[in-house]
Amino acid sequence: MELQCPSFQEASKAAAGFDLADVFPSVKLLHMISGIRHKLERLQKQADRILENIIKEHIQDTATTESDEAEVEEDLVDVLLKFHDHGGGLEFSLTTDNIKAVLLDIFSAGSETSATMVDWAMSEMIKHPRIMKRAQDEVREVFNRRQQVNETGLREMEYLNLVIKETLRLHPAVPLLLPRECGERCEIDGYEIPVKTKSAEKKDLHLIPITYHPSSA
Repeated sequence: MELQCPSFQEASKAAAGFDLADVFPSVKLLHMISGIRHKLERLQKQADRILENIIKEHIQDTATTESDEAEVEEDLVDVLLKFHDHGGGLEFSLTTDNIKAVLLDIFSAGSETSATMVDWAMSEMIKHPRIMKRAQDEVREVFNRRQQVNETGLREMEYLNLVIKETLRLHPAVPLLLPRECGERCEIDGYEIPVKTKSAEKKDLHLIPITYHPSSA
């Protein structure tokens, strides 16, 4: 399944770009001036139509192959469609919108972010040869012992997992998380937080010395 269409690429660039309204989300005038919200809504509708067509095509293909009794290789959409509207007598089901959401999560949040993390991990290990050698030795030791390369061996790579976690701390794939709105009045460290106050976590939270480098605080 190919989702590298102009609508998805344009939406990815728009969402990743700088917008003053993200810095001051409570100022509604900025949303109107920048026009980014209207643009994202338009792109979202285009993406929704594309996903709708993909799902319909798979439903039609499944019906055709069942009538022909032909065996075909399933992809992600085919697997998700098995849970569509209580398909197969399962206890739970996925609506069409649920399937669209899963596809968007995987291909937007699950592909670009993973590639970005790998780039940063390689960059950091090149700057720290000792760490790179230790990670390489662990990978070789695990897979040489197993005589094959597969995902089950990843559980034994404790050091590599630490490298990945540290990379995500230093270079989060999404430095500015989605803005959040306070659902009720609360108090944090003596500060009163009114209802509907919007906040956005920033990359700085991952670099607090007292949390990650107690000796340097």
